[in-house]
Amino acid sequence: MAGAVKIRQIEALKCMLNLNSTPNSSDGPQWKILIYDQLGRDIISPLLTVKDLRMLGVTLHLMINSPREQIPDVPAVYFVYPSKDNILSICKDFEAGRYDSYYLNFISPISREYLEEIAQTALSENCVHQISKVFDQYTNFICLEDDLLTLSAPVDSPSTFYALNRAKATETDIENIVRLIVDGLFSVFATLGSVPIIRCPCGNASEMVASQLDSKFRDSLRDSRNSLFVNNTARGYSITLNDESSGDRLEFNSSSPLGFKNRNSQINSPSNLFQRPLLIILDRSLDLASPLHHELSYQSLIHDIFNIRLNRIRVNLDLAKPKSDDEKSKVSESSKNSNSKSTEYDLTGSCDRIWRDFRGAAFSDVAEAIHEEVTVLKDYDRRMSELKSSLGGSTDVDILTASSTMTFLDDNTTKLTNAINSLPQLMERKRCLDMHTNIATCLANIIKDRQIHSFAEEEDHLFAKNNPSTEHSFNELISNPSIGTPEDKLRLLIIAALAGTSRTSTNSSNTGSTIISSGSSTALNNFNSYTGVSVDFYLSDAEVDHFKTVLQNCYPNLDISPVNYVQHFRRIPKSGQLSDNVMENIKGAGSRSVLNKLVSHGSAILLTGMRHLIGQKSYLPFTRIVSQLMENKSGPEFEDYRYFDPKVYRRQDTNMPRVKQPFDEAFVFVVGGGSYVEYQNLLDWVKSTSSTTSGSSNTSSTSLTNSVSGTNSRSGPGGHDSSNSSILSPTLYSKHVTYGCSDLVSPCEFLTELGKLGKEL
Repeated sequence: MAGAVKIRQIEALKCMLNLNSTPNSSDGPQWKILIYDQLGRDIISPLLTVKDLRMLGVTLHLMINSPREQIPDVPAVYFVYPSKDNILSICKDFEAGRYDSYYLNFISPISREYLEEIAQTALSENCVHQISKVFDQYTNFICLEDDLLTLSAPVDSPSTFYALNRAKATETDIENIVRLIVDGLFSVFATLGSVPIIRCPCGNASEMVASQLDSKFRDSLRDSRNSLFVNNTARGYSITLNDESSGDRLEFNSSSPLGFKNRNSQINSPSNLFQRPLLIILDRSLDLASPLHHELSYQSLIHDIFNIRLNRIRVNLDLAKPKSDDEKSKVSESSKNSNSKSTEYDLTGSCDRIWRDFRGAAFSDVAEAIHEEVTVLKDYDRRMSELKSSLGGSTDVDILTASSTMTFLDDNTTKLTNAINSLPQLMERKRCLDMHTNIATCLANIIKDRQIHSFAEEEDHLFAKNNPSTEHSFNELISNPSIGTPEDKLRLLIIAALAGTSRTSTNSSNTGSTIISSGSSTALNNFNSYTGVSVDFYLSDAEVDHFKTVLQNCYPNLDISPVNYVQHFRRIPKSGQLSDNVMENIKGAGSRSVLNKLVSHGSAILLTGMRHLIGQKSYLPFTRIVSQLMENKSGPEFEDYRYFDPKVYRRQDTNMPRVKQPFDEAFVFVVGGGSYVEYQNLLDWVKSTSSTTSGSSNTSSTSLTNSVSGTNSRSGPGGHDSSNSSILSPTLYSKHVTYGCSDLVSPCEFLTELGKLGKEL
């Protein structure tokens, strides 16, 4: 069921804030204060509003490392990661007698060493009786959407992709990163109460994560004290420490009921009652291009330009104003200035219909939705004006009979009551409309100024089998300083450098002329391993060096280290490459040309009612891998993918009994950073499978799986499959996919990571 993880995590948080006991509807909430750390705040923020916390009895919420006054008559609920600093802060609160009682909830399991430190401090301060409960919550992950989750890295820590691939990374560093990822993934399935079947490619960090996660599941299943994966039970184990002198007992109890009756009953569906989910763990190095792609869907554009952080963005409203050419540079500088006029927007509103329905849609569809919302609110304003006019005496009440007068008053009273009752909802809709109008206007102006649509179009057609002419050629986009930003050009060059095809020879001398040879054949690429076909790159090293020189001449201060790393990555044996059809048909080639013309009108893009600028839908490499593995069909492409089943006694995946039926539910986790582009691409595929299921029985049986495993495959790492939704194989049940990643990175952030790695070469 969609949103199962989010529902469970919200339930766990509400149970925690109810002091880990069954809520009593007859009584009001017990007032309390909430103490959390940065990670705890990040987990709660996308799920519960301040109003929700008030309804749960939280009168005050404070950071654990902030100055806090003594409040002796109020219970305190702690929600923190069991780090050394947090344990010391808790012990200091014991010593200061800061609160009446303590409910300690740890995001991840607390070690015995830290638990004993808490117990020793409680005994020495004679406050054991004040420690009511100690719980391992297993909530070390952040749910951003119903089907999107991410892990939270420690503050000021390097990004996962850089940390795993940097030259000075030691085995200990890598093991610590893998351990944190395993802890987060284990928390996800402990919250769900299910044990997945795990698949992953060989030979990278994803295999390390899968292997350690499999071991952790096995250890948990063998532990008779552990009831994590049993319905209606809590997590962990129990420890009792006795103070013989006073008779006080400190109980660490994580094996009592969670407090909500039959928590699983809300999300059990016929498909998941009898089938375990599939966990697919992938590595970012399999596809370096997708995080850099210029995408024109609403959510991806917002993340690219404004960098969504915990479903919040900060928008410089000066960007919404049309600027002359002389003012563009000033606006660009002001957008980087923290003191410039900016507004923070929350993108999690439950009443935000535009975001709920159109966040993954084309930018043109969002503009049309905004126009429709304006029409609805104008119609409401018109009806309110008519009501005010009728109440203001436009009807001559004196000539009405008593009966008709009462009818007149009753009708208008009913209308007025309905208007008053609907006013809060309409005010919220108006607020959301204003927010999206400002955001969309800023996006339209930025698209126009940077000509993002031109980069998107060139990326779409760059590796098409028959390269069509575009308004801006690759050379012009790279060399013309008036088009795009230096980072836009770097992203385009890196995508071109990763593009691969199978051809008999490479003409590396023609560095300044045509890059693409029309009609080139496609090689079957196994995303990180060759299959015997000679794979070549569209751009030779000489050609890449030529365009690097062009960029350096145009932008002397531009850091071209990201391209250096990609060139190094291309030389690594068994490194993955893009195929020639990496962008073919992605979102429709011709539709971009329409956008090129419309975007020249600036913010008028919001009012023109553009339709269907995005045409055929193609699928990214990770989406096609997920399709193959969920269909559970054998093929040469996935023979080397590891298979883990923690419930099977035999640990080796060789000759291990395997589930044979297709999977209806999958969790896709990317080690090294994910992107909204991949997330939305997976959702689009899931919708396509659902529409295929409801279609006629004579739907084409050609499946997306065949396009991956057969000789007609058109993609490689970072590539986009040119197949549209019509080739998806029909399924008996609608599928559900949850996308997760170690961290969500914007294109500029990922470019920075590549640059750091390039400097270390």
